[in-house]
Amino acid sequence: MCKSFLLEAKWYRSGYMPILEEYMDNAWISVSGPVILLHTYTLIANPATKEALQFLEEYRNVIRWPSVNFRLANDLATSSVRTIPVEARAYMQQHN
Repeated sequence: MCKSFLLEAKWYRSGYMPILEEYMDNAWISVSGPVILLHTYTLIANPATKEALQFLEEYRNVIRWPSVNFRLANDLATSSVRTIPVEARAYMQQHN
């Protein structure tokens, strides 16, 4: 997660606008969704079994897609009415 924060800071400092896919590949991690979901799972499934954790590792989309939803909601909530959300800007730049 720290690497994701660092990458976003590098993009911001240099003025680099990533393409949508590049942004989303990083954004779903930096929103802290994986950390929240994994901690929640281990608290609910007490005790967490080795098989269940292996399942989560094998099927990462179980963690990824809710995290993408968290990030999209976060970006919409933090953008003002006059600004375009980061995802939309990245998509527009990629497709002119």
